Amino acid sequence: MKFLCTLVIGIVIISTCFYQHSVDASDAQDCYDAGVRYNKAKDYTEAVKWFRKAADQENVRAQVLLGVMYYHGQGVTKDYAEAESWFHKAANQGNVHAQTFLGEMYYFGQGVTKDYAEAESWFHKAANQGDIHAQALLGVMYYHGQGVTKDYAEAVSWFHKAANQGNADAQTFLGEMYYFGRGVTKDYAEAESWFHKAANQGNANAQTFLGEMYYFSKGVTKDYAEAVSWFHKAANQGNANAQTFLGAMYQLGQGVNQDYAESLKWSLKAADQGKSDAQINVGLMYNRGLGVTQDYAESLKWSLKAADQGNAEAQISVGLMYYKGQGITKNYEEAIKWFLKSADQENAKAQAILGLMYYEGRGVSLDYAEAMKWYLKAANQGKADAQRELGAMYYSGEGVSKNLIEAKNWFGKAAAQGDDIALKKLQELTQMGF
Repeated sequence: MKFLCTLVIGIVIISTCFYQHSVDASDAQDCYDAGVRYNKAKDYTEAVKWFRKAADQENVRAQVLLGVMYYHGQGVTKDYAEAESWFHKAANQGNVHAQTFLGEMYYFGQGVTKDYAEAESWFHKAANQGDIHAQALLGVMYYHGQGVTKDYAEAVSWFHKAANQGNADAQTFLGEMYYFGRGVTKDYAEAESWFHKAANQGNANAQTFLGEMYYFSKGVTKDYAEAVSWFHKAANQGNANAQTFLGAMYQLGQGVNQDYAESLKWSLKAADQGKSDAQINVGLMYNRGLGVTQDYAESLKWSLKAADQGNAEAQISVGLMYYKGQGITKNYEEAIKWFLKSADQENAKAQAILGLMYYEGRGVSLDYAEAMKWYLKAANQGKADAQRELGAMYYSGEGVSKNLIEAKNWFGKAAAQGDDIALKKLQELTQMGF
């Protein structure tokens, strides 16, 4: 008990000494130091008071910290305009941190009207003083052409400066530049190196890129298990692309044991973030009853989410559900609408389906010429069933003048892709001397 009392008394004495520390209000440095002490003690209201006294005496560090406190609403009501005002005072004195903060506020339009040109100006000032965040953001601006002319080479230059100082975002962007060959010669090995640096710092985008490189064998030996490892790291941070890949890999059993429940779990996480590929996968799983009870209505719901984003494969799925009456009343006209959306994106499967619908007159008036048009579009993209149907139309003279030589040509293309029906027709024409 005696020890406890002594300890409590000691704490009170220390606390009293801290708060009764004599501060010379006319001494900017003394006021700043007091603000720092109160800030560390999490007495933000008192910290603001002393930072303001120091800032009013042109103490640049106090001006920066006062701006930060207004920015975050610590000890004061959050006020971006007031934060910008203090950052401006410090930035005009050459403070690199204030210049970067100010650049960000103009970049995002916080407390000021969004102004990329003004943001770029402040980032340049800070970047030239070696600030890695300003360098990385300048790279982003040149990458996207925000407030400056798009210039991949200039973006690479700034990303290099920040990346060499360890900035993970810059390292990721730099890896991306080498991956796609933007502003530099495409170099998968160099891309992998930068992605690794950023991924090891926990950057989810870099981890996802690494997963893709191992998945697609880009500059590294294909390794599904390694891809899964990196996708897991990124997916656990909420990266929707990584979650989409994981969903697909668990469904197909790539690098992991096939697990429909795990596939659905990751696909749903990505789908809820709006990833259309994941939404398609969720729709597919409900449609086929993979890991869940078959539910056409739920399948249609998710397929529509992706289709409304313009995903061509999803538009086909929705079209087929209207065509078959799955989860919705059968409606050929509505099916045609969705197939047309996909076909207009040059999706060969949709074009082939449209050819069939015009050929059979489902949802539209029977029209061999229109069927021929869509079959030809799909056939020229290598779609075997469309090539076979074109061959059949030339063989029978439907919608086109009968031409057995042209029929043999299209049957041959389809047969070369393993189409058994086309192969039989090809053999028949050969026996006929064509």
